[in-house]
Amino acid sequence: MADQLAVNNRLEQIDTDYQLVIVGGGVYGAALCWEATHRGIKTLLVEQDDYACGASSNSLKTIHGGLRSLQSLNLSAVIKGIRERSIFLKIAPNYVKPLHCILPTTGWLMKSKAAVGMGFLLYNMLCQITSLFSANDRNLPNTRLLSLSEFLSRASGINAQGITGGALWFDAQVTNTERLVWLFIKSAIKKGAVAINHTIALKLKHDQSNGRHSVLIRDQITGFEKTVTTSTIVDSSAAWNFIKHCLPMAEQNENLTFLKSVNIIVKKKIFDNAVGASVKAEKTGSSRLYFLSPWRDCTMIGTWYSKVENYPENSFSSAEASDCIDEINTLFNQKLLDVDDICNVHIGFLPAKNNRHDNTLSLDQNLLSNYQLKDWSGLPGMDGVYSLRGTKYTLARYDVKQVIDRLAKTMKWKVAASQSDHLPIFQEATAPDQTYALSDEVVSHLLINYGADVEQVLGYIKKNPQSAELIPGTQYHIMAEIYYVVFYEQALTLCDLLKRRLDIGDRALPELKTVNYCAAIMKELLLWSDDVFKAQISELYASYPEFLTHQSTAVVDEYMSHA
Repeated sequence: MADQLAVNNRLEQIDTDYQLVIVGGGVYGAALCWEATHRGIKTLLVEQDDYACGASSNSLKTIHGGLRSLQSLNLSAVIKGIRERSIFLKIAPNYVKPLHCILPTTGWLMKSKAAVGMGFLLYNMLCQITSLFSANDRNLPNTRLLSLSEFLSRASGINAQGITGGALWFDAQVTNTERLVWLFIKSAIKKGAVAINHTIALKLKHDQSNGRHSVLIRDQITGFEKTVTTSTIVDSSAAWNFIKHCLPMAEQNENLTFLKSVNIIVKKKIFDNAVGASVKAEKTGSSRLYFLSPWRDCTMIGTWYSKVENYPENSFSSAEASDCIDEINTLFNQKLLDVDDICNVHIGFLPAKNNRHDNTLSLDQNLLSNYQLKDWSGLPGMDGVYSLRGTKYTLARYDVKQVIDRLAKTMKWKVAASQSDHLPIFQEATAPDQTYALSDEVVSHLLINYGADVEQVLGYIKKNPQSAELIPGTQYHIMAEIYYVVFYEQALTLCDLLKRRLDIGDRALPELKTVNYCAAIMKELLLWSDDVFKAQISELYASYPEFLTHQSTAVVDEYMSHA
């Protein structure tokens, strides 16, 4: 009952005054909350939907080691990538793992073995130099060239025309980006921050007498409202949804243009390492680089881009899926994939620029390598109001450190030195003495996802032994996890639970028996009505592309009519 009251009265549990209010709980908002809090800034994070449910839910789950920046000889970016890769491997070892990556070499000058080999020599030297000044280095193996036979053995079935060999290097892969974002938020909460999802920032009012802002927020679950005050606001949402509507009318047309970025997941493990290869798109005539990365027992392939007519347009049709699969198949000696092999599609939006000469869109390359912090202080009543945009998981920690340094100087805050380059956001733990006859695989899963908090999860089993049972349709997830993530990780909807907390629905649409079981438990815990129960199931299915759900829609409709 105490847990239930806490869910229903979330706004009553937060303070009314903060130094910093962050709007938007993607990777940049989450990392900013952690950076600010552990440096002593009283911080509130407000997310209108769920953490990491927008652009941050869509990525190739890669922490880049800076190798790509060698192409432009941007050595500072290379060193930054090397360092950030090492830091992520250090601070979140449960989710961030080394990833083998290969690319083919060709006879073309800049992609020849000679050119790539020279670049690798420089890169290896920079890695060694960086490791001398960083305690976080994991001493990954050096990059190296591959013979043609070795490349083809690692990329079996790929079209070898024009390939002379390959290049091997290491990036890092995030096995669960949504929970990585939650780790930043969870760490901030443990240091004193307040973070609240499904809560929208509605209105901004400036008090000229003391220079402070009042922000009206509304809990979208209960409808309750509250006003908090702050000296500084950072809107880190993708489209600056809050700040944009607080601006004078003349400023509301800030040019925010996006490309829809799509990564597909196919239910085949094609390669044991990540393989990059270029393909010429027939419809546009442009060349597109695809990466095929092993992820769990599947392959994640991306990135495929298309123009967005109306942001945010989350649709991805069967025709688009077919075009995407057709392009990918040209990489191989024979047709390898069908649309039916797709088990999920991750859709996000990246900042784009209008090319006026041909009315096309292209990625904003500046924002791919640099964050943007826009200061609105020049407008009346907007002192201390900022908008933040960034696009890469790799750079999020580094970028928000620069943001807090800048804000501290501007706002004259006294802050502690940053420790985010070495302070873990995950506390590892050994297997507990009492595991309630759980299998070794289940215990390992619990330790990876909950670390030192695993005892709290197991505590539910002590109260209710039945909660040790497996969730139907899963191998490692147990009922007790549902209790824990609802009351301690703010999972308030079925999508929160299945797609972003329990990693059941991020790989593929869960089976109906899994959905029904989880929805029934949440109904009991959160006192859902029958109508809310049905709506939650409908919203979950609607969150997947229609071509993935059409076969099960009739079954769901039939079930819902009798639920």
